[in-house]
Amino acid sequence: MINPPLSISISIFYSFFIALRSELYIIDAILPLTLLYIHRRELKKIALHLLKVELFLFILALLVYLFENDLDTSLLILQRSILIVTTTVLIFWGRDSFFIYKGLSSLGFPTKICSMSLFATKMIELSLKELERSKETLRARCFKPKTDIKSYKVYGWLFGVVTFKILQRSNVLAQSLKARGFRGEIASKLEVGFGYKEYVVLSIVLLDFIFFLWVYSR
Repeated sequence: MINPPLSISISIFYSFFIALRSELYIIDAILPLTLLYIHRRELKKIALHLLKVELFLFILALLVYLFENDLDTSLLILQRSILIVTTTVLIFWGRDSFFIYKGLSSLGFPTKICSMSLFATKMIELSLKELERSKETLRARCFKPKTDIKSYKVYGWLFGVVTFKILQRSNVLAQSLKARGFRGEIASKLEVGFGYKEYVVLSIVLLDFIFFLWVYSR
């Protein structure tokens, strides 16, 4: 896996680099393809996850085409979105909530921002786990979602329960941190390695950027 600071830096740079472009080239797809190769052992699981996200992107591009009647713009939006989403998902695939904290901290961000990012991602993880547990409870009770008042009430109950449990856990965490003398900084030993994967990914990004400058200057 690529180290945290480089992962965050590449994710931000590549996203802006692709989003601000009016033309895309085959070389732009080398980075996500390389990341797919790095995660080749989990390719099936990643493909299913990406399929769900990119189906939404396809529908979005289709709506742009239907309302604007502009095929070129809708295809450009679809291509850019697929490249950005695929790269971002692959960069952060299999990472824990501490990964973002380590990346931001290594990049020199203020300690409070790093700590807030850690707690925010941790709360999102807990929310998703709590949501899955609640869904399993509903399945065990043979709940079948429909477009009626009863189903909407169940959805409201589900959202309320998950929100209440997360707020409860966050209050417990806040009091626990205060009792331990938390001052906005989490002590951790940050060791950032730089191996062949980092060199390969960084080289691809730089090559893509140099190619773009060469095309733009012609």
